[in-house]
Amino acid sequence: MPTLEQVCKRLFAGPTWFVKCVIGALLLAVPVAHFFAFGYFYALIDRARRGDSLELPDWETGAGCS
Repeated sequence: MPTLEQVCKRLFAGPTWFVKCVIGALLLAVPVAHFFAFGYFYALIDRARRGDSLELPDWETGAGCS
């Protein structure tokens, strides 16, 4: 079972993690757009559940979990 420290190191290791976090924060600040941020968060959880890499997924238009 990975620890919180290991998960954080994997998430923040990528070169674009800051931009992705800023986009997510902006979406959470807009009342209706927060659903997109929750979808992004769901995609991250789905990747972890399937055992894929724990890198932050790219922002995609109309994206769902594949």
